[in-house]
Amino acid sequence: MHRCAAFLIFLGLMTVVGQNLLVAQALQDRTNPQQLAATRNAVLAGNLPPSDTWPQPTPPPPSTPDAPVPFTDGTNLLISLGGGVQVNGQDFWNQYLFNPGVDNSLLRFTLHGEVAGQWGFLMHADVYDDSTGFLNTTLILPNDTSVVPAEHHWLTESWLWFEPKPFEIQIGRGPVHIGPMDNSLILSDSIPFMDMIRSSVSGGHWRWDWIIATPETRLDGGNTPVEFTLVYNLHRVEYREDTWQFDVSEYNLVVPPLVLADFFPVTSTHQTDMAPNHNALVLGGQWVPAPGYRVMGQYGLNALDSRIFGIPNNPVPTIWAFILGTEWQTEAADDPLRLYAEVGMTHYLWGNYGDPEMQAIYYQVLDGYTASMPLTSPYGPGTAWVNVSARWTHGPVSLETKLEVFDTQTDVSFSTPYVYNWALEGLGPSAAERLSVKVRWTLAPDWALSFQPAQMYNDGQVSAQARLSLDWGSGKQ
Repeated sequence: MHRCAAFLIFLGLMTVVGQNLLVAQALQDRTNPQQLAATRNAVLAGNLPPSDTWPQPTPPPPSTPDAPVPFTDGTNLLISLGGGVQVNGQDFWNQYLFNPGVDNSLLRFTLHGEVAGQWGFLMHADVYDDSTGFLNTTLILPNDTSVVPAEHHWLTESWLWFEPKPFEIQIGRGPVHIGPMDNSLILSDSIPFMDMIRSSVSGGHWRWDWIIATPETRLDGGNTPVEFTLVYNLHRVEYREDTWQFDVSEYNLVVPPLVLADFFPVTSTHQTDMAPNHNALVLGGQWVPAPGYRVMGQYGLNALDSRIFGIPNNPVPTIWAFILGTEWQTEAADDPLRLYAEVGMTHYLWGNYGDPEMQAIYYQVLDGYTASMPLTSPYGPGTAWVNVSARWTHGPVSLETKLEVFDTQTDVSFSTPYVYNWALEGLGPSAAERLSVKVRWTLAPDWALSFQPAQMYNDGQVSAQARLSLDWGSGKQ
């Protein structure tokens, strides 16, 4: 009963969509330079960005209504040579809750082609060192784990998509980011990749998205077999105007055996309960009150304590999470400038569940070990955070800086007992902090030099990292 009330809201909105079958584009590809430029131009014009997550690496070619749309294709190759140092390293920064996010790719290769507006494909290989501890170099050097300590899932993106308007179908592997902010309570591009089938129908002001995916669920590296398969099922409805947008999302994690009802909106998440399942409702939206300025937010519910309505309930509290963000994009002497700020907080049971198989954790199999990270929030359960960042570009030089301050309840994790515990409500005893700066200088059309220092603080201890790399890339980056 504790989930019913929240999902009745989603049922009503799905009924409206079923009557209209009109949807609008909302999901964003934040890694595509063309998409970033389109986002900036739209915000500066006083509109929401023309979001498009379907992988279109090339812009639509010019054509007349009577002329056939040509097939466009290309390849990209990026090689990065570099290394880094670390002072006073701490195990704290290697936990999944606080992944440093150091880009340590040695080789990236992309092959893509499309008939704009009809179909296309993309394959992307990404080879990098995944040695334990601090990543000292992009070179894949032998260590005590393996003579080739590399991530074995080299094909990190592999897409085939079709666009028989108003429908869109996408099949394959890759990262996905759902929501307008740098972080998300649904899926974030901080997750390496998801294997998925994704479809949508759109038109007018509305859009309806449906994703069926299987995240990585291996508990140990090496030759350890998969212990279970976790299916991620997402339904999302959005309404959009020029300057504001509202969306409702429902996702469900379920362990097979599956039945058809597992894929129905609302039904399986709180009614049939035919298999262990973990579901959440997330409300989101964004608004451009003035050109160049945008405010955004997400609010999620994992469970709702129905006793507040006088309905008997099991001993689980209302489990909630929220993120609020604001962004300002402008031009300083014709140079693009982006300022971003975000505040968020998760309940001490957010992403947790009574059944260990249903916890919202993403397991990534690396060389000889397994890394884990939260699947539906940036820092995991029981955490409050403030993130502030700035990005400025002047000719061949770009500067990006980010400050993260976060506070996690002591002893809170995905293994926290799934019951009431008032001692875990509120903030933790002490905050941690991380400050990073990245300077990138484009030396020539195919060459770039990057320098990225970072400083971290936790429980009275200070540590630091610094990284220098030289990149060479062919084709459009």
